[in-house]
Amino acid sequence: MKKSYIPLFAVAFALAGCVTNQTGIDLPFLSSIPDEGKYIDTVAVPEIKPFSAEEIHQAKLEVLANSKGIAPLGGLQDYAQTVLDKIIATSPEPTRSVKVYLLANASAGAMALPENMIFLHHSVFNYLQSEDQLAFVLAHEYSHVILQHNPDSLLRSLRPYLVTAVDVAVSRSGGGDQTRKAFQLYGSDILTRDLLLPVWDRADEREADHMGVDLMVRAGYNPTEADRFFEVLDKYEQQYDNLFQDTRNQLEKQLSAEFDATQKNNDNALLNQVLTEFSDALTSLQDKFADRHGEAKERAEAIFAYNMREYSAMRRTSVQTQNFTNLVKENRDILHKYDVANGIMAALQKEDENIDFRALEKEARIAVSGDTSTHPYVRWAFANLREKQGERKKAIQNINLVKSEDYLPLPFEIKRAVLQDSLGETDIAVSRIEAVAAYYNWPIEAYEFLYPRVKQSGNSVRANELVMGCTVRYPQQRALCSGMRGN
Repeated sequence: MKKSYIPLFAVAFALAGCVTNQTGIDLPFLSSIPDEGKYIDTVAVPEIKPFSAEEIHQAKLEVLANSKGIAPLGGLQDYAQTVLDKIIATSPEPTRSVKVYLLANASAGAMALPENMIFLHHSVFNYLQSEDQLAFVLAHEYSHVILQHNPDSLLRSLRPYLVTAVDVAVSRSGGGDQTRKAFQLYGSDILTRDLLLPVWDRADEREADHMGVDLMVRAGYNPTEADRFFEVLDKYEQQYDNLFQDTRNQLEKQLSAEFDATQKNNDNALLNQVLTEFSDALTSLQDKFADRHGEAKERAEAIFAYNMREYSAMRRTSVQTQNFTNLVKENRDILHKYDVANGIMAALQKEDENIDFRALEKEARIAVSGDTSTHPYVRWAFANLREKQGERKKAIQNINLVKSEDYLPLPFEIKRAVLQDSLGETDIAVSRIEAVAAYYNWPIEAYEFLYPRVKQSGNSVRANELVMGCTVRYPQQRALCSGMRGN
């Protein structure tokens, strides 16, 4: 087994930080940016690529299957849409009709899908300071759409394998139930940020930065706020990551110990094969990570220089803060409840003896009170608290209270099914996950849940169908899928 994949695992989880080129020489990813003049005046905007309603629906489902869903913050989402529409109105032809969604996630992040969608983490309204900064974020993401940048699908396709392989390793190691639950908590937001976000080519990222500045200026915003955005983003990411550092350390220590132990004995052929495939999969990403996404500092320096060159006069224009500040103030109570929920999740990662359940329950009741009583993000925190307390029925009740038109985000559905199974309601749980799996196009988490329970029920035909279906859909995980037969 290769010795290099522990640091690669850390790289995968630190994707948002990215890898800095250390050569000190000019790199080809800068070649698309003109030495003089604005990037927007030199780039050729491609013709619009049409997407069917089904393609758009499936792209949105992929996001929902790997997150805690859309944050029902209508006023904030509408505001972001208004800012984007201003940007679109002054952008080069042909323009795209792009929809903005607020994703329930407290980490710093935003992403664009080629299918004319932009997802902002709800936390943008916690760390951004002006409408101009929001305009840069949206203009940057919209640039990916109009330039038809093709995100590298490798990481998104690999995400289920990473999650599953690590879960298998931890569950079969000496870490026990505490480590598994810590990983689930850690992964809830961090994985969404690091492993769901599209992996843009570094040149594409630089083009989106420059096009984003050009677009925000055309729409009447101050380019200085693009410079400040990177400072604000860096500060918030450090603050957020500090909340989860204990669990990050715990998880990586456990994985390192497990991998070292695996190299010393061959008692578990399946586990060895899974970990070998995991190692090979991560190793294959090394070259791709080596020249992606410049660090925030590097990108900020490039944008500052570009702004000084092209927009020195515009830097003296006013910054639009009043509407942004007023809207955040109007929604401060709801955003605070989301912050409380995030704090609960961080607290639950501590050792049991250090958790003040009474205080956390008081906080959780505040988080789910009033307008947020059916919001997924706060109910997720309360459900995890109840599970940690051993109150599985109450954990299910919290999940059941989440408002949704169709199925809940996949993490909610899987957690509820696991809890129902533990209470002896296996038939109900299996029936629901069969439907959920079809709705979300059979994510591997559904196979993991269904196979052992279907096999235990005596339905060998359906159990074999699940193994074959898993292997066909996830050939890079054939060891894991085939190993389901031994569960």
